[in-house]
Amino acid sequence: MNTFDPQNIIESIKKEDRTVLLEIYRDHFPQARHYILLNSGNKFDAEDIFQDAMVLIYIKIRSNTFKLTSSFGTYLHSVVRFLWLKELERKKRYFSNSLEINDPILSDVDLIEDYIKLERRKLIIDHYLGLNEECKKLLELYFNETPISRITALMAYSNDQYTKNRRSACKERLIRSIWNNPRFKELKNETYRQDTEVPRW
Repeated sequence: MNTFDPQNIIESIKKEDRTVLLEIYRDHFPQARHYILLNSGNKFDAEDIFQDAMVLIYIKIRSNTFKLTSSFGTYLHSVVRFLWLKELERKKRYFSNSLEINDPILSDVDLIEDYIKLERRKLIIDHYLGLNEECKKLLELYFNETPISRITALMAYSNDQYTKNRRSACKERLIRSIWNNPRFKELKNETYRQDTEVPRW
């Protein structure tokens, strides 16, 4: 990664440059894997956490909230550590009150908010994939802002009102399954805890 300065790395991630992403993985994944293996994880945990770290950084870059005050590698490994400690906390094998507060990245409120957004998105995707094929296709068309009349034709429904009824039923099924997931409740508590500790208004 020596051939890239931080700004080039940021621009390459924003553009989803595969060459740079592979180089980041080659240069930094071994250290992330080593850390997670030493701290109650396995290689699959390491792969998931590293990917989530890259997604979170990508989200911050795309939203123009990414601030690099150290080397990119240092920042990436701090995010990996943050995500793994959150995962251990979720598994009740670690408690956040023992988190070292002298790491500015680990106490970054924006990072915590982005983490919650990322976890919510993963939760929505997981539950969406658990729907039947009809609901998945119907909601995909709806999320892509396909006109109702077009959805009716594509789904071979009898009329637009039936399409709206089916769409509402599928949305309700998705929302109910998410709300009933214990992870959703954990994320609500996480949001409340952060809002309580550091008000955003």
